[in-house]
Amino acid sequence: MNNMKTSVRNIFEACTLHRENYRNLPPATATYTVSEIVDVSDPGKFDDALAEFLMSKEGEYLSQEGLLRTVRRSLVECKELCDSLIDDRVARFADNLKDLELVDYKVIKTFYGATIRESSLPVKFGPLVVYELPRHADEIVQLLPWADHTGLHGEKHERTVIECLVKARDEVKALELANAVFNAFDLLIAFLLSEQFTECSIGILRMHFAPHQNAIISSHGGIFSRKEEKNDFTGDLEISNLSKFLPDGREGMLDQLLGVVISPKNELEKKISKAVEWTGEAYSDSNRSSAYLKAVIALEALLKMDEKGIITPSIMSSIAEQCAYLNGRSTEECLKIEKKVKTLYGERSKIAHAGSTSVSVKALREARAFVRDTIWNFIHLTEKLNLGSADAFQSILRQRKYQDGGL
Repeated sequence: MNNMKTSVRNIFEACTLHRENYRNLPPATATYTVSEIVDVSDPGKFDDALAEFLMSKEGEYLSQEGLLRTVRRSLVECKELCDSLIDDRVARFADNLKDLELVDYKVIKTFYGATIRESSLPVKFGPLVVYELPRHADEIVQLLPWADHTGLHGEKHERTVIECLVKARDEVKALELANAVFNAFDLLIAFLLSEQFTECSIGILRMHFAPHQNAIISSHGGIFSRKEEKNDFTGDLEISNLSKFLPDGREGMLDQLLGVVISPKNELEKKISKAVEWTGEAYSDSNRSSAYLKAVIALEALLKMDEKGIITPSIMSSIAEQCAYLNGRSTEECLKIEKKVKTLYGERSKIAHAGSTSVSVKALREARAFVRDTIWNFIHLTEKLNLGSADAFQSILRQRKYQDGGL
């Protein structure tokens, strides 16, 4: 029996239909959405089986809620059968699963703090499309002709929205997948803006809503009120052309970066994507110690080969060597970079293991800038040498290291 069938069998061995609750439901109730119609006799086994199924190929595009609805439907359709007839429920489940076809979903959310006023048309970023309402209401209507668009045409205030196209087997999974893309895009913008991101209020899922916060500070000497202003706060960020936020020398790389971060196709691109996201996290975090830690994690996501192992001195040295190779232009500069990376890890250790909270603004700014430069150089190198795997990068590094031979 394959893993999928085993997990489905375990699901039905751990639950039964609560027939009394089912019979007492009002006639118009959407039966498969009501969790009370299922009795779970073994919660541990039930939860493990659900998780195992969702990790399988058959469960890849299905949400947990979609899976539970299918389980409830299968139990209801077998309500006349004895609870011991597990095989019948498994067979019914397999038939119901076939009804959940993989289809295209369009997920649209508000994009706070962003504008595309400089573009007359909607702006596309990989699988994402940004619109302004009510200006682009007709374009959205054309894409969704079957929906009720009264609200779109009735917009009285300008609003920026973003659309993501995903494939899923139920609407909850579609939202989960779209949110993962929205999150990656939020963090990509933070990565591109770097230090400017702290001056903006922008995001689909991640937003800095207010330009200031009022604080009350009290002591024996009295009570004080202070307004904390965000430096150079801007209300709406113009994103019609994100290329303007690329560093010098990286012009023309936006489409490549979007593809790698939002839709990584291989092992190497997945590492770059995670590194960009962690760097975006570092720019999004207002806690300096936490932000510093995330910046160093971004280096590990990019350059650490053994993803399960802990950070040992040899792994740290390996990351330092890779950083030196990517960023250094001379032997002297490479040695300085190796030392710099070891300093970064010394600070990381203080934060992670000793609870240090004394990271300076300067140290954080330099750490984030160094990680960001390393990622850009890594992307440039992989494109220049047409590398498709981490092993290929390691091979190039070893060749460079030993190219002059021994003594």
